[in-house]
Amino acid sequence: MNYHPIRLIFATLAVALISGCATTSDDWHGDFVQSINEDGSNPYIRDPVMQDLEKRIRDITRAKLQIEPPFNSTFDPRNQAILNNFQSEYDHTTLLRDIDLARAGFPAAVAAYYPTMENQTDCRITDHSAHFRNLDTEPTRFTWQFVRGSCANGVAQGIAEAKAAQSGARFVGRFEQGVMTEGIFTMLREDGTRVVQIGGIPSDARPARLLSSQLHTNGYQNYYYGDFNDQGKPDGFSMRLSKHTQSMVVQYVGHFSQGEMNGFAARQKQFDYKGGRFKAVWIGHYQNGLLNGAGAWTNGLDRLVVGQWKGGKQHGIGFEESVFHFGDYSHDFMAGRYVEGKKQGWFNVRTRGLIGDGTEYRDQYDNGRWVADDRENIDIEFGQITALAAGAAVISSADIDGASKAAIGGAFMTDVMTDGSTGQMRSLQGSYDAELERSRAKANASASTPAPAASTTPPASSGAATKGAPTKQPPDGTGNAQTQPKTTTQISTPPSPKVDFACTFYSKKQCDEYIMDDKGQIDDMKTLCFQSFGNVEASCRQEAPSCSYRTSWGLKIAYAYYSDNFYFKQSCIDGGGELR
Repeated sequence: MNYHPIRLIFATLAVALISGCATTSDDWHGDFVQSINEDGSNPYIRDPVMQDLEKRIRDITRAKLQIEPPFNSTFDPRNQAILNNFQSEYDHTTLLRDIDLARAGFPAAVAAYYPTMENQTDCRITDHSAHFRNLDTEPTRFTWQFVRGSCANGVAQGIAEAKAAQSGARFVGRFEQGVMTEGIFTMLREDGTRVVQIGGIPSDARPARLLSSQLHTNGYQNYYYGDFNDQGKPDGFSMRLSKHTQSMVVQYVGHFSQGEMNGFAARQKQFDYKGGRFKAVWIGHYQNGLLNGAGAWTNGLDRLVVGQWKGGKQHGIGFEESVFHFGDYSHDFMAGRYVEGKKQGWFNVRTRGLIGDGTEYRDQYDNGRWVADDRENIDIEFGQITALAAGAAVISSADIDGASKAAIGGAFMTDVMTDGSTGQMRSLQGSYDAELERSRAKANASASTPAPAASTTPPASSGAATKGAPTKQPPDGTGNAQTQPKTTTQISTPPSPKVDFACTFYSKKQCDEYIMDDKGQIDDMKTLCFQSFGNVEASCRQEAPSCSYRTSWGLKIAYAYYSDNFYFKQSCIDGGGELR
């Protein structure tokens, strides 16, 4: 994945603002899961099919891979999460029981399924075409001899036992008019691998559901479970499982036709990443063994994708979610178009992190490589980088909680990047001061103490503020603290000034309108909006509390669209703005 320099700088600074970072696969997985749980789903996904796939791949990602007992004999959370997508296709209890019986061996499996059997011996087996799943180099059909069991008119009928000279093959199961229909089969391969098959016997007329187990001399085990045709190929619902010495692994599961995944299915494959070996999971709609249509993928560590696929590659609209390994402070959501597995064109990006939390912008890609973004005119000077790094070190060493570090870090970054013109630190300080004052007022409700009086005297005008600082009072019954007026700067503006442009911010929770004294500066201010991770629009929706500020370049009117706007109102008053 290619990240542009600005985001790499932000990510690097984020490391300095948190205590520690992920260094192991467990840490990476833990960080990713924490981000998934805290930040919600990809906001760009609206289609119900994609939302369903996102939920499935997120559930798989949340589940942890584990190799210690008891997961050497059953499925760990990750592999069980994969199988949970196919619960309606098979009986999980029956699968686990048959696996245990295959491990116990042929005699134990026979005793469990066919504890009693008749002792007739003079019977015939009329059909020898029964197919048993095996390697191409090993026999799959046998010339059977009747041993004992139940017969009718000299032909095997009911439960009976048979054997064959090839590979020491044995069978106990049900016969219908001399034809094997279901039972337990075993043989020994030339390499010493024991094969045990439990379940139905496929014929040329129909597939059969069965479990074929391969128990190798080194302890490695393979299990093929599901519907198989008389050529030994999966045809219907099927899965392949493997058991290492310490874990049970799902290699593939889902719908098959003539040996290829066709329909809804999932597979898991090992891959090399950052010096280790891990397992990635694909799930979705397959055609001839490859993802085609809606699908999803995760590496289980720091990235997952949902979207359209063609020929096993992302092709069409895609949605990506990823984290840097810095806890939950750098979590990206993306949406855009893929061509033959590579990003192409503009991608919407929404970032949630310690530096630039809640920012939204666009990245441009060409043949999978990042080439630009819609904030390309951001000019990060060396002095700004130094200031950010120094500020990060100070904030990270402060004895405050992580949420406060995140809020201060975000405000500090914005002020440094905009030379302080956005006043984010001042606004945040006003909010904290207001909260502190409210806490004091609540603790001393019977005798609140006013702050020192301000020395500024407002000019006489209609609606001019009263001299003096605000005195906090107990809540007024609506949950909002009562505030006496404070000195504000009188703003001389026309009754209905024409707005030059507006700058809206993440999730439309705040919008700023700009009325410029010098119209030649409009383009520069729009650039500043982009630098602050906002979107330029014609105007704001005005059915919300607003705060007007007179600045060196003109008038700014900020609107707050979130329900709890006490801090917005208080910071407006404390910052010398006019609240409406």
